[in-house]
Amino acid sequence: MSAHRSAACGGCPLVRSLNTTGIWTPYPGTHEAFIQAWGELADWASSLPGAQTLILIRDTRETERDVSICSWRTDADVRVWKATPEFRERMVQVPRYVDDSQPTELTPVACAGSRDNGLETLQ
Repeated sequence: MSAHRSAACGGCPLVRSLNTTGIWTPYPGTHEAFIQAWGELADWASSLPGAQTLILIRDTRETERDVSICSWRTDADVRVWKATPEFRERMVQVPRYVDDSQPTELTPVACAGSRDNGLETLQ
């Protein structure tokens, strides 16, 4: 990532971190249970070193689909999180309610914080 960051982009935790994401499609009738299970996982994860913002958002066009975005300070923080026995124990609860999931890890490459700042490349 670049050494110089605009105030708009540099102030966003998603820009300064590795982001774990998931696209989740709960089984019909299990959406609320899925949200509860994800919330319990996120609540625990948010207490770990390096955890920043954890959010679950709903797709407005496909309302049965949710996307989770979890920002972490470093790659090492993610590795430690995923290596804990608690991760495996807690993570198994979420897929019980999900027909399809697509987890991945993302790193920022560009940011447009405001019209005044324009596009900022981050690599």
